[in-house]
Amino acid sequence: MKLRSIYPIVLVPLLSVLIIAIVLWNVMASFTHATPVPGRVLLPSTIAKYTSSSKVVAQTTANQPISLAIGLNLRNQADLTSYLTQISTPQSPLYHHYLNAATFAALYAPLPSSEAVITDYLRSQGFTITATYPNHLIVDARGTIGQAENIFQVQINNYQGQSGQYFFANAAAPSLPVSVASFVSSVAGLDNLVQYHRKAPTNGKAHPALT
Repeated sequence: MKLRSIYPIVLVPLLSVLIIAIVLWNVMASFTHATPVPGRVLLPSTIAKYTSSSKVVAQTTANQPISLAIGLNLRNQADLTSYLTQISTPQSPLYHHYLNAATFAALYAPLPSSEAVITDYLRSQGFTITATYPNHLIVDARGTIGQAENIFQVQINNYQGQSGQYFFANAAAPSLPVSVASFVSSVAGLDNLVQYHRKAPTNGKAHPALT
């Protein structure tokens, strides 16, 4: 397949996000300490290094609203890693030859059917889907702390950090049923220790969900 060269300014941000996501997956997995539950799969979590040095104030109120961003696994990750290496290697024939959004989606993005597994599961557990994206990389959802605790089999507590800041966070690594976990790469929003505005993936606008 001949890859079409396009201006880096269009797709470099997307490729950068993908590189970061792959690296973070490997790094975060090494910080997962909880004991697996039969029939469930632990998801990457680094929160323990913050909660272990913080004071538990109380369990977070179950009806408190919470917003989550569920990241879906990319397909053909070995091929993608090789491609990312080649486009940044001057000696490679693919150096600075960037995939357009449609080609990336066809080769590597999660399938619509994978996204449907996540949205259906979240809805079945009481969550509202607030947005999905054309490349199916992320599902945004809104629910309550209690619903999140039930879905991910964790307790969410209010903490006071060493510097005095207050935050809520999961007390252990989250998990999902095997049938769902295979599609999930990450879960953001189970804590508010670091607040930031996540830029939507570079491939069109988010699709507000119909619930």
